[in-house]
Amino acid sequence: MKKILVTDDQPSCHVVLKTMIENQTKGVNKYIDCQMLSAFSGKECLEKIKEYKPDLVFMDLDMPEMSGLEAVKRIREDGQLDQLCVVALTGDVRHYGEKNFMESGFNEYMTKPFNVTEMIRYIVSVLK
Repeated sequence: MKKILVTDDQPSCHVVLKTMIENQTKGVNKYIDCQMLSAFSGKECLEKIKEYKPDLVFMDLDMPEMSGLEAVKRIREDGQLDQLCVVALTGDVRHYGEKNFMESGFNEYMTKPFNVTEMIRYIVSVLK
């Protein structure tokens, strides 16, 4: 079973993402069997990655304890995790800039509010 880790300090983001992904993967893309995991800080994200070895990570940028930028930097520095697919979640792409996301180590970025079709298409492409 594939694993998706959602990392955001806002519980409402977890609920929205989990509901959206679970509903879509059960309906449209039944062949994707995925387990949803949660972390609420960059630090907790790193711990969950080591423990559960997810296939895909969605990560908010602005979180307490450790930002998403610092967490993805540590992921890329770890030789065993450098191929992990990490997607930045942000409410304001202009603040960071598309080029900065990729240079920071993210594979992709998605803006809040989420585009369901775009997100599911991306998940399918990564988890296949």
